[in-house]
Amino acid sequence: MTTSRTPPASVDPAIRGRRRVVAYSCLLLAVDIPLIVWLLGFEGRRDLAIVTFVGLLFLLGELFTVDIEFRHESQSLTVQSIPLVVGLLILPPAFVVGLRVVTGLLVFAAVHRQPPFKLFFNACSAALDVAVVAGILLIAEDSGLLSVESFGPTSWLVVLLAVIAGDAIGALSTTVAISAYQGRWEPLSISDLLLPALIAVADVGVAVVLVTLLQRGEPAAVLVLGIAAALVMWVRSYSEVSARYRRLQLLDGFTRAMGGSVLDNTATARLLTEAAEILHADHSWLIVSAPGGVRRLILEDGVVTTVDSSPLDHELLALGRDGARLVDADSPLAPTLEANGHSEMIVARLSVQVDDDYLLVVADRSGHVRPFDDQDLALFDTLAVHAGLALQNVGLVDQLRTEVSVTEHLATHDSLTALPNRTLFQQRLDASLESPSEVAVLLVDLDRFKEVNDTLGHHNGDLLLIEVGLRLSAALEGSEIIARLGGDEFAVLLTGPNAHDRANEVAWKLVAELERPFALEEVSVDVGASVGIATRVNKEMDGATLLRQADVAMYLAKEDHSSVELYAADRDHYSPQRLALVGRLRTAIEHRTLELHYQPQIRLDTGEVVGVEALIRWPQPG
Repeated sequence: MTTSRTPPASVDPAIRGRRRVVAYSCLLLAVDIPLIVWLLGFEGRRDLAIVTFVGLLFLLGELFTVDIEFRHESQSLTVQSIPLVVGLLILPPAFVVGLRVVTGLLVFAAVHRQPPFKLFFNACSAALDVAVVAGILLIAEDSGLLSVESFGPTSWLVVLLAVIAGDAIGALSTTVAISAYQGRWEPLSISDLLLPALIAVADVGVAVVLVTLLQRGEPAAVLVLGIAAALVMWVRSYSEVSARYRRLQLLDGFTRAMGGSVLDNTATARLLTEAAEILHADHSWLIVSAPGGVRRLILEDGVVTTVDSSPLDHELLALGRDGARLVDADSPLAPTLEANGHSEMIVARLSVQVDDDYLLVVADRSGHVRPFDDQDLALFDTLAVHAGLALQNVGLVDQLRTEVSVTEHLATHDSLTALPNRTLFQQRLDASLESPSEVAVLLVDLDRFKEVNDTLGHHNGDLLLIEVGLRLSAALEGSEIIARLGGDEFAVLLTGPNAHDRANEVAWKLVAELERPFALEEVSVDVGASVGIATRVNKEMDGATLLRQADVAMYLAKEDHSSVELYAADRDHYSPQRLALVGRLRTAIEHRTLELHYQPQIRLDTGEVVGVEALIRWPQPG
């Protein structure tokens, strides 16, 4: 189902969402500032080598992440807890906050190219995470639960709990930001808390070993880092293989979904939904360039809605036809992109063999893991091919449905008058007999139709039948059904309360309509009609019986020149027994089984034979 509307002149939802995220980030910053000021009062080692070492670990941890995505949800698993713990146990806490924020901003801006509002939020959120962990560790140290000098199991547990608390604060902060952007609450799943906690156990374990070795000046710390790096690279490789397999699954699911949607006529809605889900995009739409103009199809509350096109749509249509293309901040369309409230998008033309031009668009990748990349382009290009075939099949299915509908109409309607034919009338009559309501059938037959055909030709006879159909249809109410049974016979079906009483009134109304002259080739023709009426008298009567009785009544009206007759059983000489008797009599004549007898006629007063009667006797066995 597709509706059409013109979008209201209001702020784009994406712009409103960004404003809410910026406002929330400012709130986080208001919390960060006093925490960081408080952390500035705590000292630690300011060894440049250690600062460089921790900063490098932060940078590498941000660069080499393991991205896990499911539909619109995305998580970036990092080893940031390792430099975080090492830094907080050795360096001044404020230094660690600064290193974490600066390295994060460098990667997010230079590598991921996040828009400013996301950079602002990620910086404030990272600062809060580190400040919370640092605050917990400092409080634990003051209370004697944590001791860097005697770094034992109790201290390890405190560090682990602090890291888990920081991760939980980060997950909650991200959830609130996503909710603010969407304008609705995004539930915080257990996996958002459990998975980072499990990773924190491994990170803290490595960090504890590193701190212990660094305190002792052991070179083996480098080996620990090597082992950790090897594990991270192995997990990244496994994640990439899993991602490739997942893309194949997504492509298979997309193909199956589109195949099913072709039959139930939901291909456009399914295409927009699946494209956004698979590419983790916040927005998706279809641009259609037709001879009548350019329009945009979007999905609103599960319904495909047509809205007016924007200048961005026209510029995207002019990009060309060479597969999927990425439009981002480096594109010539960047100013128009930003003016429409988008940071990036992928577009691809659909190969639909019709005059219209289709362009599929997904915009603004969900989450903060990464922007669209070359793998997304390849996947989207394949999706576009399947989508084009699906939309083309939709056109073929629609064409087939139209042809089936036309064929069905021809099979159930009279080609001359466009009225229902005998088949459809019989179906509707049988359906009406299934209900307990009253049913009446009127059979209308023209009186002098053969004269018109013989005198003015069949062409004028056809014109007469068309005019008769129009007059009869105009004389009936909407609930009454009229059909042409064939030749110059028409039938009317009356149902509902008082159908029996209304039948006679309707019949005379139809007769009056047909008594008015018809103009054929400037000749005024009087035709007239005879109408037979049959009503259901018991629930066992079927449609064929009602039609036969109406036909008998119609012929009685012709014989009596009474125009309208109601079926009467005592005047019905057309019985199966009578028809069978005629056949048997013909056989008896052919086989000479009839007997000739003479019977004298005698005067009773004189006994004189005055004549004879010749009688034919038909002996019947039994």
